Amino acid sequence: MNILITSAGRRVSLIEYFRKELHDLFGLESKVLTTDLKPSLSPACRKSDEALAIGRFTDHDYIDSLLEICGEHQIKLIVPTIDTELDLLANNYEVFLSAGVEVVISSPDFVQLCSSKYTTNQFFLERGMEIARSIDRKNPTFPLFIKPVNGSSGKDLYYIRDASFISEYLKDERFIWMQYIDPADHQEYTIDLYYDREGILKCVVPRIRLRVRAGE
Repeated sequence: MNILITSAGRRVSLIEYFRKELHDLFGLESKVLTTDLKPSLSPACRKSDEALAIGRFTDHDYIDSLLEICGEHQIKLIVPTIDTELDLLANNYEVFLSAGVEVVISSPDFVQLCSSKYTTNQFFLERGMEIARSIDRKNPTFPLFIKPVNGSSGKDLYYIRDASFISEYLKDERFIWMQYIDPADHQEYTIDLYYDREGILKCVVPRIRLRVRAGE
């Protein structure tokens, strides 16, 4: 039982946790392998049992390369770690399953729903959940918060105090304008939800968000 963690980057703790669980469940023969664009520059790859170089997820042969790695190294489980490859892996879930490999991932529809701030917000609103409201671009109220519709890793986030801070770059449709929630008035929490294979909620872990590193 070997596990492959893709785009391992700096996720050293993740590697160590999976290795401990693997060894406890299946013995020392089981391994945690990693992939990255440049494994020699990845701390997590250096900690894994074996690190393998692979192209970008946008490469036409990315899925074939992953399948080849799985076959050569007896991989039974793939754990993706970055948002950008989720859509591709979700849409190829059955391809991996037919090769005897399970990918830890949601359905393509759910991945698509979560990949856009617009569709995610609509999902919450339809269920009566209060969220930061969208701001009318033609009649904005300040302060406001601007972020990419499909963003991740905490990149391209902007606090806008007044109209003078809005550049032409931020008027692009790839950005969503939202109500600013002041951290001086509100405490931010991150909530992890753990479900079993039948979709039953097993555990909820709320954490006060003290700081963010690379969007995590």
